[in-house]
Amino acid sequence: MKGYIYKLELKDNELKDFIKKNLGENLICIPESLDFYEPLSYVPDDLKSKGRAFSEKGEIRWEKYENKFIVILLTETLKENQPDFQCEVEELEFSLFSLEDKRINPKFERYPTGKKDGKLKTYVYIKDGMPLTIRLRSIL
Repeated sequence: MKGYIYKLELKDNELKDFIKKNLGENLICIPESLDFYEPLSYVPDDLKSKGRAFSEKGEIRWEKYENKFIVILLTETLKENQPDFQCEVEELEFSLFSLEDKRINPKFERYPTGKKDGKLKTYVYIKDGMPLTIRLRSIL
């Protein structure tokens, strides 16, 4: 399977619609700041200055730079414009930490699935035998 990486710049008011258009409704969104990190099952109005959203359709990562967002789209679907990068993809699954484990101290009580534990489905993007990045797909 092929994976495609696209880099683009979006205005503040374009990011939320771009996420919904490319990832669909069944997604997980993780806006981040120094004091905030919570996986959500929806796209909030405040996307913070950095974050990621993912679904089976792809993963979008963003970071605010001056008055725009620098955005990376990882997907296995070739879009109409040429990708910035193309690579091979392998499926990989991870166990998530149980939120009942006393060593774990997140600022949220449950994963977006409503559970306190689970598995994370991912794709590893590989170029010339070397892993480039891990694309998040879903939480089970």
